[in-house]
Amino acid sequence: MTMLSEATPSQIEAARAHLARRARWDSARPVRSIPRRPAIAAPKPPVEAIGAEQHEVWPPYMPMAPYDVCMPPPFRPTGRQIIQEVAAKHNLRMEHFLSDRRFRHLCDARQEAYYRLIAETGLSYPQVGRLMGGRDHTTILSGLRKHAAKYGLPTDFVRSAPLHRRGAK
Repeated sequence: MTMLSEATPSQIEAARAHLARRARWDSARPVRSIPRRPAIAAPKPPVEAIGAEQHEVWPPYMPMAPYDVCMPPPFRPTGRQIIQEVAAKHNLRMEHFLSDRRFRHLCDARQEAYYRLIAETGLSYPQVGRLMGGRDHTTILSGLRKHAAKYGLPTDFVRSAPLHRRGAK
């Protein structure tokens, strides 16, 4: 769990949105059922005909699902928001950040963006490459692994190629 001092602006915004949503759901009251006209029903068979051991009395209503089940998914930052945050953190203009230049400070910032885009949005490598100015998916994978190794971050979400693609039989 990241500490609040280490949180990015999108993570702070997500936490605030989640707390506001949670407060709204906690303060919500169950809706009273709308009275309905009684329906004309067919006569019910006697309990003996069904079998007393198999007969169950069902409640006349369905219980409401808990509020946690009904809650919408938590806020996820978009790819553009992440790219803008990383560029602002490193004091870079977007055109330099997405350019073909290979200065060390630009490459480090891009690799951080690759890592955050894959980890926080779950986009595929080609999708991240398109967001990052038309880069190849192998560039994204390489930069992601370099960033994770440099900072000791987990890469368990990194998807590797299937065995048949790696030449195994």
